[in-house]
Amino acid sequence: MDVSCFLCGAPGASSAIADHGNRCNIACSSARCGKYAITSGAISRLESGGPEKSVLVEMVRRANLHSKVLEIFVAGDGLLQATELPRG
Repeated sequence: MDVSCFLCGAPGASSAIADHGNRCNIACSSARCGKYAITSGAISRLESGGPEKSVLVEMVRRANLHSKVLEIFVAGDGLLQATELPRG
């Protein structure tokens, strides 16, 4: 399914639902962004004015340069966290 990127806003990002609808795997079409995984909770935080998205875009780009995927999620304290995962 094509959506606008949750981080950079570029149109035409492809998304695949995973974990019974709790996570989206995104492949952004923008050269400045990339592939990442994001939970539904993290999407809600971003839509309600969460952290600066440009920082997350840079983190996605850097993870992709190292053949990794950034996973963005909401931690137990309610803050967004990100971790690099091997591409699978």
